[in-house]
Amino acid sequence: MTCNEQEDDESWLDQEIARSEFRDLRLRKRFGLLLERLWKGMGQTIPLACQDWANTKAAYRFMDNDRVNEQDILSGHFQATAQRFSATDGPILVLQDTTSFSYERERPELIGYASNTLTAAKRYGRDKESPQCGILMHSSLAVTTEGLPLGLASIKFWSRKEFKNTEVTLLDQLVKDTARTAQAPPLSRSLIKLAQLGGYLARANDPPPGNKVIWRGMHRLAEIQIGYWLGRENSG
Repeated sequence: MTCNEQEDDESWLDQEIARSEFRDLRLRKRFGLLLERLWKGMGQTIPLACQDWANTKAAYRFMDNDRVNEQDILSGHFQATAQRFSATDGPILVLQDTTSFSYERERPELIGYASNTLTAAKRYGRDKESPQCGILMHSSLAVTTEGLPLGLASIKFWSRKEFKNTEVTLLDQLVKDTARTAQAPPLSRSLIKLAQLGGYLARANDPPPGNKVIWRGMHRLAEIQIGYWLGRENSG
């Protein structure tokens, strides 16, 4: 890397964290160091990017710190994206996509569930679908019409440990049981119905629902819930 390239990288990193809001200046400094190491070691694991045990341990401590949350980490980037957005002439495209992170854990309830899958079921000799341990990430990326990325406009992480009583009631009223859902465990049953709200057909030979239909269903259910509670308030 040339001297000019290194200066450009440092300038970019400074802009990204300039308006980051942490409760402690030391956390902001640690975040800057971690971001720099991950940037220089893009695509590598955290231990490889951090290069030694002391920095690796500091990185994991930072991510496990109760005083650090998602908003603290992303606030500076969102502000930098807004600045680049304002400085750009012409139309801006906001591209949305959903990514699934799947895990295998002895206690999957600590992470939550993202979808249904047959893979884990078959591995353990079960033919029925089972909830897939994981997290969904829905992100919106601002780009110019020439394809130049300006940064993330929003990002949301989501998983399910269980469905609330109101959600289950609404799903049961909106989506009728089929032979497939009637025999499913409660969480799998609600996930399938949620996917059906998002356009999943739930036919006998259909594969398990994917991330996109589950995400669409979640948004529809959230809107329906708002209308439900507003209706209850207005009706006294």
